[in-house]
Amino acid sequence: MNKRYVSLFLMMCMLLTGFGRTTAYASNEESLEMQYLMEVLGGYLTVNDDLEYTDLFISEQRHIYTFDGSESDKNYYLLISNNSVIAMIVVEKVEEYFYSYLTTENIEIISSLYVECEPFALATINGNLIVATEQEYEILVSDYSGTGIQNLDLNDIFDKATSVIALDISHIPMVASAGNTYTVTGNPPPYVANDEYNNKGLCWAACVASVVNYRRGNVAETAYSIFMDCWETVDCSEDNIPDGADKWVKIAFEENGISNITYEANSLPVDYIEVLLGTYSKPIIITVYRYDELGRVEGGHAVVVYEFYNGGGYGYFKVMDPNYDRSYITITVPYETLQDTSSFPYVPTWDTSIKYTAWTGSFY
Repeated sequence: MNKRYVSLFLMMCMLLTGFGRTTAYASNEESLEMQYLMEVLGGYLTVNDDLEYTDLFISEQRHIYTFDGSESDKNYYLLISNNSVIAMIVVEKVEEYFYSYLTTENIEIISSLYVECEPFALATINGNLIVATEQEYEILVSDYSGTGIQNLDLNDIFDKATSVIALDISHIPMVASAGNTYTVTGNPPPYVANDEYNNKGLCWAACVASVVNYRRGNVAETAYSIFMDCWETVDCSEDNIPDGADKWVKIAFEENGISNITYEANSLPVDYIEVLLGTYSKPIIITVYRYDELGRVEGGHAVVVYEFYNGGGYGYFKVMDPNYDRSYITITVPYETLQDTSSFPYVPTWDTSIKYTAWTGSFY
């Protein structure tokens, strides 16, 4: 489709839907969110080689709704190229920080609705991100927990969120990235699935297995085999179960012939991360926490960092996450996080209702 017909198509959609340009009337909060988005967008485009485009546009801000039709704390933006939606970025503000993730999962569903100028709404329910039209809904991103969606009344969502894609489209200049990338040698650390013992996750053991397999060049170790290495070595019992504490991680590595593991509480300086990944080709296991409103720890998780990009105003970490087997995950972080990585925003792709906010430890 040539540019003339693309322009006619966009104009027809605006006339049909009643949406025009609204940037001039954007709230200060919305402007700050868009400023954040522009800062991190370069990182997303740099690391997602599968995003094929010749010219790129971004839609205006749209709300994501809850299952009962009220507004959630999340907004989304669509990346559009060659008359197709190629990706979606979800943004959420927690306290003074913005968090975001990019997804291409089932994006063809959104693209089809866009091409047909079909009204739709996005909503979250039981950790699933769904797209709803007047007649039906489909899951875009699943929480992978097996939690189903039952007795969903589409009217609750659709009556309050009849949002065709508002064609307040901004052009994104295709500017080459000028930052520096630091990564381990060869292929990334292999994916190792999470497991559990007594209903407790073994993400820390899965990360150890991934690093061990990376160093050995095979995929022999699993989360459970690493866990049992610790159990059998220390003569554990139900009152002394190996967990993600630094002593267990070190024991796990030692039992697999790796004795030079260092544990660093809290985060690592950016320049040291660059040295570890770029100079010594060492994957880094990091632990992250999330907290409730009273500042109490709600849960923790572990991932393996194997690539870091420092673009000055933004950056990204590429990680192996034991809970997500579809691909490696890119965590895009704003400038403030590069200066203080202890405040670490991670909204995992496998459950976007979870927000880890603190980098609490490193193993390398």
